Amino acid sequence: MAISVDKIFAIDGDELVTEFTPPPGHTFSLGSVVSCLLNLPACPDAPHPGFRVEIIVGEGGTAREVTVPLQPFIGLEAHNESALTPVSLLEQFEWQDGLLRRWLWLYRSAIWLTSRQPRNAEIAEVILRIKAAQFKVDGEFQRLREQVANFEAIETMRTGGRIRTAIPDDVKLLVWSRDGGACIKCSSTDELQFDHVIPHSRGGSATEANIQLLCRRCNQTKANGLI
Repeated sequence: MAISVDKIFAIDGDELVTEFTPPPGHTFSLGSVVSCLLNLPACPDAPHPGFRVEIIVGEGGTAREVTVPLQPFIGLEAHNESALTPVSLLEQFEWQDGLLRRWLWLYRSAIWLTSRQPRNAEIAEVILRIKAAQFKVDGEFQRLREQVANFEAIETMRTGGRIRTAIPDDVKLLVWSRDGGACIKCSSTDELQFDHVIPHSRGGSATEANIQLLCRRCNQTKANGLI
């Protein structure tokens, strides 16, 4: 059975916010994950004082929310590494059963859960799946931000405004890298210009999705059109 990953907690300040509740039949329950985190030893060089997580205790009319404090279970080095690549939370510690556990991972201020204990040969796959899941969320957020920026620009034009904003440097770098430092029409590398796909006069925004590289001749040919 193929292994899968889910973001079980997002880290918001000192709070672990539940993002995924394992369904019945999942290898690990939410309670087992919290219990595991509660039993992790404190790291003396942790970059934070510890986390807290709210869980539901009981069922039906007797169910209630309980805030559970956790020790600072991740060291500074592993915490810094997790900003770049997924880090196994449980692999840092020795377990009495001698089993190297790798089903909880920290990546980009979130804790990820595998669908089962991964085999050694699946570790690379787990890391790639976690990254892919996060990149998908990041991409969706970027597209949403660009859509909103375009809508706002159109609304500004519709209401009579003609505010022209400069293309941010980070957008220029992304577009230059994406388009390979060449005109996307004729592949020329001379007299390159950053062009709005949807012209600013028609409400186009200065976001990556709406900026392209054109040489001066191709840009002049396009003028105020869309192609």
